[in-house]
Amino acid sequence: MTTEANIPLGCVPIANANGNYPQVNEYNAGTNQTFYQGMLVCKSASGLMYTPSTTRILRGELIGIAAHYKSISSTASGDAIKLYVYDDPNVLFEMQANAKLTNATSWAGYMFPISNLKTGNATTLQSKGSLSVSAALTDISASTAVCVQVVRPVKTIGHTDNLTYSRYICRFVPPYHAYGMATAGIAAASVWDPPGS
Repeated sequence: MTTEANIPLGCVPIANANGNYPQVNEYNAGTNQTFYQGMLVCKSASGLMYTPSTTRILRGELIGIAAHYKSISSTASGDAIKLYVYDDPNVLFEMQANAKLTNATSWAGYMFPISNLKTGNATTLQSKGSLSVSAALTDISASTAVCVQVVRPVKTIGHTDNLTYSRYICRFVPPYHAYGMATAGIAAASVWDPPGS
């Protein structure tokens, strides 16, 4: 069986909708938080950034992807609470699947929650988030935080559709992003096809 290394890195931004490098903006984060690079970042009602729940993200609370590692103490203030975030709702990013997806190209448009949503590597300071293969859906479900949609597999030399830990180009499911469309839901058939795909 052909395999790839099991090295999840969370969300790795690669481009915006125009094919340019995605934007990064500065935000104030809540205290007593640890953000790993590549981890999803949420926005509270008070406007402060916080790490997501270990199980789900609510619609409209996602703000983007942490651009760096930051550990914020319970008494931090000023520059110590500044966090840089890739906050473009149309950012494209790469993610690893946490298990085998047979016939990878057929998964374009499917939506996934993220496994290890709040977990990071203490050595590399990188997120361990990956696509949760067992929970793939074709439509948004009110009971499942399917906040990421696959656009297409990452094309690599010698790529096959049956790699154990395939990597995918992904985007956010719009209703989950604070700056996204406030729609009731989207279906797999409506996957957005970026320029040059």
